[in-house]
Amino acid sequence: MKKLILLFCIVLITGCSKNLNVHLPGADLPSGGINKTLPVINKNQTDISATMESALSKELEAKLTPVSQLTLYQNKDTWLPLMSLINNAHDFLYLNFLSFTCDERTEEMVKALEKKAGEKVDVRLIVNKGFSLLSGKCLKRLQKSGVKIAKVKTHSSYIINDKQELMIGSQSIARMFFNADGFNSLDRDMMIYAKGVVVSEAVRDFVSTWLEQNPDEKELQNVFLKTKNWKDEGGKARCVFVSQRPWLGMRDYEKAILAAVKSNEREVLFSGVKVNPRDSEIADVLKTKSLNGMNVDYIGNGYLSGDGELAMVFDEWINKLEQSSFSFVAPAVMGIKLWDNRRVALENKKQYDRLKGKSAINIWTYFNFIHHKVWLFDSPAFLIGSANFDDEKFSEVSDAGLFCFDSSVHIQLKAELFRDKQNSVRYVVKKGGVKK
Repeated sequence: MKKLILLFCIVLITGCSKNLNVHLPGADLPSGGINKTLPVINKNQTDISATMESALSKELEAKLTPVSQLTLYQNKDTWLPLMSLINNAHDFLYLNFLSFTCDERTEEMVKALEKKAGEKVDVRLIVNKGFSLLSGKCLKRLQKSGVKIAKVKTHSSYIINDKQELMIGSQSIARMFFNADGFNSLDRDMMIYAKGVVVSEAVRDFVSTWLEQNPDEKELQNVFLKTKNWKDEGGKARCVFVSQRPWLGMRDYEKAILAAVKSNEREVLFSGVKVNPRDSEIADVLKTKSLNGMNVDYIGNGYLSGDGELAMVFDEWINKLEQSSFSFVAPAVMGIKLWDNRRVALENKKQYDRLKGKSAINIWTYFNFIHHKVWLFDSPAFLIGSANFDDEKFSEVSDAGLFCFDSSVHIQLKAELFRDKQNSVRYVVKKGGVKK
């Protein structure tokens, strides 16, 4: 038996060896090593706000509003503000996430939600219908404590409370996100915290999503109506909540990106787990503008990035196996992981070639796993949310993000993304193709 497993491992590892992956995106580490130091970004003297705000106002139903607090958080540093937002809730606490997992890292959050539900706070959780199958026991536990749960076609990632607080981005609730530092083979991610009346639009998105699944709970609409009377505390930053539910004709997320790209002048840097430009008008505009001198960069994933959380689970299995009496199985799991890395990298290559075709767009593959979905436009505009630039998924699932104008966060975000780019390998289309 051991000999068969060993032979299986040799075949897998050989089939996924580096010499066969040389043409795949992200098959090597950055030549200069991994840099953990943030670059210094000088404040831009130009301001795209007036032009871009005008473009957005013509396309979006929701309007830009002042935000009294706006803070960018990285990786595991999102934990404390998320817990604070939960603990601050008095009347309602709404969560909309792709997945929610009960594990040793999230146990404190699970207990906090149970406590709030026990205090008669209206706690509701929307999760992706497919991913909910992986967390059945966890969701039943939350329901037993009084947390209401809906399972829908969501890809969003946000949490809101009645204190005008919002955390939004692309993290899910799982140990991989809250143990990550951006350099330790776990998710490289971001979330942004906002406080202000802009949260009212997030409440509307949550309520309308909930009512799609639970049409008899029409009284929930009153929660949103009350938020329209929230006091505007002002603030220098200006933001608009954008969402995407294509089956209802709601495409504000997509419209916001297109309007911003069209009105942008100097540079665009965007990121995601994957990209699929297909027949997207956004891709057409990006390509045309890149050929006309605008810098366009995309940061994504390559061979070394693997398949995200699945690769991380493989690593956990391998580590446990190596410390057990079944250590001889570990190489087999490693072989499967490398095979899956190759499978995903081949798909990424196909889409990268499509995005680069007839353009001057630069594509970068991160040494680790990029999970954030960010659009950085000319200062001070940016978008942080849950949607990959995937024209196919734009038409299948719901997504949400926050489009903002704020120079200080823009500088911070630019530094983070520039460092991510430094820790990436530039993808170049090579002749000769890739062996399947």
